[in-house]
Amino acid sequence: MAISAVPPSAESSAPLPVASCRLRSNSVFESKQAKEKSACSWRIAHQRRPAALIQTKRLLGFAVGEAGAARQLRQHSRLRFSVDANLSGAASNRTAGSIESMPGRCAMRSIGRLLVGSAWLVLSAACLAQGPAEQHADVELVSEKDAIVPHHELQLGICFHLEEGWHTYWVNPGDSGEAPRVEWTLPAGFQANSIQWPYPTRLSTPPFVDYGYEHQVLLQAVIQTPPGLKEGATERIVANVHYLICREVCIPGRKQLALELPVKDQASSSSNAAWFESGRRQLPRPVPASWRISAASAGDEFQLRLRIGKVTASPQFFPLEPEQIENAAPQSVSPIPGGLDLHLKKSNHLLKPISRIKGVIVVGGAAYLVDVPVLQSSSRGPEQSKPN
Repeated sequence: MAISAVPPSAESSAPLPVASCRLRSNSVFESKQAKEKSACSWRIAHQRRPAALIQTKRLLGFAVGEAGAARQLRQHSRLRFSVDANLSGAASNRTAGSIESMPGRCAMRSIGRLLVGSAWLVLSAACLAQGPAEQHADVELVSEKDAIVPHHELQLGICFHLEEGWHTYWVNPGDSGEAPRVEWTLPAGFQANSIQWPYPTRLSTPPFVDYGYEHQVLLQAVIQTPPGLKEGATERIVANVHYLICREVCIPGRKQLALELPVKDQASSSSNAAWFESGRRQLPRPVPASWRISAASAGDEFQLRLRIGKVTASPQFFPLEPEQIENAAPQSVSPIPGGLDLHLKKSNHLLKPISRIKGVIVVGGAAYLVDVPVLQSSSRGPEQSKPN
């Protein structure tokens, strides 16, 4: 696929049908952060609009053959960018472009990754050199223990301290946004496990709902240490963290974090141990053995049947897979003997039946992992209840 830089006309008035990328003066930062000399922000939001063929060359000045672009766009989701920038001391140029795909979210698969990556290449140097994200979020790498013990697990965490009103995202960010990702640089023989995601909260910006975190969150990861480490040596662990924080606008951030710990035969709790203990209470756990959970597809909804005994507050379900349910739709409940039914509206972009529903259900302040097969049904069965 040939790509060439062809800047789109700034004065073009013809609206492009699929997404828009605009470079403009950021009034939010001008009013709130008058002392800032530069700021670069991204606004990323899905638009629920009909699929359409677009000229991808209008996005960020790339020229891509329409036929090839159309084939890729039919495979991916409806995505809208709004790129806001206020670059230091220079008059802002206005550029309009557009891109929109089919079911998904930011940084999903090929075309989404291509476009998001392209935008980062164009803007990240200007944005990140000034570190605007760090003005609203402090990110640090911490350890639960004060030393590394050979052939043991080392619990590390990426801790986000977010300014009031700002948030970052869960592993499934919902209708917009992007989850943090970590690239580890470890000493020889060390291995990093996957991030452990605390359960999120619903972040509503009508008509969208995202899943994420406000105030503070600790993303934990277990590091496996090898045998044979020399006692008294110091080992250096590096985490390159890429993240997105949002308020009225969204700002991409990137930070390299480093932690040096001595090697000992025994380790004690560090000053950050309380964060880890608190964070573990927010991690989803397996469902109790006495619970019975099943799922059925009925019309335009999924019914999650929860035989979990008496429940004092309505549960909330957070899907692990994108584009299965409508994130902004209410999750109504109806009582049944021994529990309740939770009604989840199917996503408007669900293209085919799903065999399993996976997610996290929060009941009474505790989170549980759900992964159950979906019974396919063309009509409401006799056992299925009607929502309140």
